[in-house]
Amino acid sequence: MTELDLLDAKNKSAFTDALNTTKHGDTITYHVGIYAGGLFKNDALAAANAGLVNLVQKRLFKNKATRVGLFQYVAQRTKKRFKK
Repeated sequence: MTELDLLDAKNKSAFTDALNTTKHGDTITYHVGIYAGGLFKNDALAAANAGLVNLVQKRLFKNKATRVGLFQYVAQRTKKRFKK
């Protein structure tokens, strides 16, 4: 299983390139933050709507005083093949 990290990627096509190179079960980390966001948020949502990925979030940290959490946003590849 491959885990791609796009957190430092500046190239707008990086998410599409990742879809092209990943297989079923591989993951693409596209954002870390309090809310879903970042350069690839819309690309991840479009890929999920097309059935290419399942979007998941993982809590990395929770401040007990403020109840604010930090999350990792990940797109997990499905079996559906990506075609440009």
